[in-house]
Formats: sequence, C-alpha cells, structure tokens
Amino acid sequence: MKKILIILLNSILLILILEAVFKTIDLISSSYFDNKKNIISYYSEYKKHPFLGYTARKNSSGFDIHYVPNTFFRTSTNSDGFRTKEFYPKKSNIFRILLIGDSFVFGQNVHDDETLSIQLEKKLKKKYSDIEVLSLGIIGYSGLNYAGLAKTYFKYLDPDLIIVCVDQSDFQDDINKNEIYKYKFDKNGFPLYIDKFPSQNSFFIDNQRNIILSDKKKKTIVHKLKLESSLFKRLNKIRHILKKNKLESEYKKLISAKYETINYSNLNNKEKNDLSLIVKSGDILPYSVEKSLKNYQLTIKSLEYIKLKSDEINSKIFFSTYPYGWFVNKNNSKYYQLKNFGKILDFTSNTVYPDLVNEISKKLEIQNLDSYSYFKKLNGDYWGIYDPHFNKDGYEKYSEYLLIQLDKYIENNIKK
Repeated sequence: MKKILIILLNSILLILILEAVFKTIDLISSSYFDNKKNIISYYSEYKKHPFLGYTARKNSSGFDIHYVPNTFFRTSTNSDGFRTKEFYPKKSNIFRILLIGDSFVFGQNVHDDETLSIQLEKKLKKKYSDIEVLSLGIIGYSGLNYAGLAKTYFKYLDPDLIIVCVDQSDFQDDINKNEIYKYKFDKNGFPLYIDKFPSQNSFFIDNQRNIILSDKKKKTIVHKLKLESSLFKRLNKIRHILKKNKLESEYKKLISAKYETINYSNLNNKEKNDLSLIVKSGDILPYSVEKSLKNYQLTIKSLEYIKLKSDEINSKIFFSTYPYGWFVNKNNSKYYQLKNFGKILDFTSNTVYPDLVNEISKKLEIQNLDSYSYFKKLNGDYWGIYDPHFNKDGYEKYSEYLLIQLDKYIENNIKK
C-alpha cells in the first residue's frame, strides 16, 4: 500500500512539474494571447441566437482542426461569431459585399487568409480600392439561418451586393433543423424566429454537418482543465497524430479493396427520383427537380424572404451554386466517398441541384451564378481527399468564377 501511495504521489508530482514547464513555455510563446482568446471563446454565448440558432464561437483566435486530425488551420472569428472582419456601419465611400452560406463560405479546410471572402476581396481590390467582402458563413447553416441573417444584419450592414451561396445540403438541412429548433412562421410561411430551443445543454456538428445535441455540460472542472492545461494540449496533439496515422492507413485499405462505382447515367427513373435507394447523404439531393420543389418549401420560402429583405434595403442579390467533387470527377474526395457512402459516385451527369436552384431563381427573379460548368471545364484537384470541401485552390477558383461573373455589375454600380 505504501509503495502504491509513493508511486501515486510521484506521478502527481511529475504531472505538476510537466504542467509548470509547459505553462512557462506557453507563457513566452508568441501565440500565448491567441490561446487565451481561444479558451475564452468556448464560453461565449453563441448557441441560442433567437434568429440564427447558433454562430461559431465568438472572438476565437488560433489554429483549429477543421476536419482531418492533426491538420491545423488559422481560424479567427469576430465578436458576432463570424470568420470575417468586425461588423460596423458601412462608410459612405465603401462598396460592401456580403457572402452568405454554410461551411464553404466559412472556409472549412483552409486558413483565414485563404477563405472565399478573402480571396474574392483580394482580387477585387486589384481593381477597386473602396470595396470589402464580409463573410456570413457558418458550418451547418441553411436557408432558415440565411433568413435569420437577413433579419438580423441586412439593415445594419447595408450591403450593396449580396451573394447567397446555396449549398446542395441546405434543402434537407432545413427540414432537419426545423425539427430541432421549433421555428415560428408568419402567415406567408416566412420564418420569424426560433420559438423553442432544444433542452439539451450542448451540441456539436458532425462530419456531414448534422447538429448533434448532447446533455454533456461543458462548464465542468474537467473540461476547464482540458482547455487550460498545457500538458493536456500536448497529449492531445499526440492523440491527433495517432488519429491522422490511423486515417491514412484506413484510406490505403479502402482504396485497395474492391468497391462499387455508381454511374448516375445508368440509373433507372425510379432510382433517379429517389437516390436514397442508392446512397443516403445530406450532400446529395435525393429527388427530381419537380419533387424537390414540392418537398423543400422551407428552403424556398426562406430564400424568398431573403429576397424580400434585400429589396427593402435596395441591395442587389445573386444566388450561387457550386459542386461537390464527385459531381465533377468520381475520383475527387475519394476517402470521404468510401467512408460515408461505402461506394464511389460518378455523378457528373446529375444536374438536379443547379437545375433546382435555377428554377427557384427564375421564380424569385434572381440570377443564379452556377459554377458547375466552370469547375467541370477545369476538372482539377480542388477538393480535399478526406474532406468534401474545397481546398485552397478550390476556394481560389470559386472566387475567380465569382469575380468574372460580378465584375461588370460592380464596375457599373460602384461609386467612382
């Protein structure tokens, strides 16, 4: 018993010594204040916004893992919880653009200075000095959230141009979200606010952007120690190295094994009208355009509401669509496909999503900037292997596409 007690005391002493050493190293590190800011951001109030539901953590700063273990990206947010500049009233000489969307607009898979909004602004500033691009994209956002953004920020930010990046996942996400957050709607079917928040204390967003609710309380002493401990931070780093090695090993096994490839062109009409018979994923619209127009009224009414709010402030609005990798080339995001679908999808002939948004755009008299054909012509390596989002080059190409499409409008409307 005495030996066990001595071992225990020595172990505790060793932990305390290591903690003190690593704390000292962290204290003199150039990233000390970033780390502190990141810790505090975990306790910011970002989970119960009455119109948005949630944002990202507020005032966060530092390097975060987005999708792949042991792969860190510089990720900073403003005091409203968005990965962009601080929100201020617009100066009279500024032409302001708002990008609205989900994880693609947030910038999953890239550093702060490589996101869609930053790359677009850099390109625009080569020609126009008095211009800025703000990003209102959050992981897991969809039409209901976009409507909340319109209600909350349009009048205050007073944008000259709004681009709603409608993701293929938005349509089903809205149905799922309305079951979690009980929205209140007006007589026209427009979302007003969240009438009832879920009773769970916490949530996280999984790899397919589903909101997972949890009763796990985060303000416990154990959680605080995990956030504050310099020793734990280094042990966690080792854990992520091991997870990354396991991921790479799993990828090698998956691509070396036999797997099924589904070609959309070879499917029969029944299968095309309900792709859930083939593969179930929030990243793929399961229905035809006609059936989608009937089933996804939540998203359609939300987009109509955004148009209404943009008209109220005399702002020009565009929609934009962009493909997941397997809609361009079946070999894109290969690990993600095999892991999440159990098969490879050759969906280059599937145009339901852009066709659907085009139909909605016609109804609302909004131009849809559809980048599908642009990316198909490029047919390059613009997505992550493990990650369905763009990589740095993909965001750069998407910003290039938006620049080509918008340049003439901006030139004609910017104040000289």
